[in-house]
Amino acid sequence: MQPDVRADVYQIACEVFGLRPEDIAPDRPWDDLGIGSFDLVEFVFAVCGNFSVELDSQTLLQLRTLDDVVAWIEQIQMARAAAR
Repeated sequence: MQPDVRADVYQIACEVFGLRPEDIAPDRPWDDLGIGSFDLVEFVFAVCGNFSVELDSQTLLQLRTLDDVVAWIEQIQMARAAAR
């Protein structure tokens, strides 16, 4: 498993959403952070590209916070490692 998943996701969030690291609230929903749907789509594309993962629309609707995104990526990485 990649140890920097959380740091990488937070870095992408800062870049895409224009947040400072101290503004990161990993357990707050997107709306509470003032993140709109266009920014969220840009974030998802950046995360998927960075971690070489694909995201279906049903899963996207379940990812409501940065912590959700981190957990989703870690789950995929564990499944990939187990399949080797």
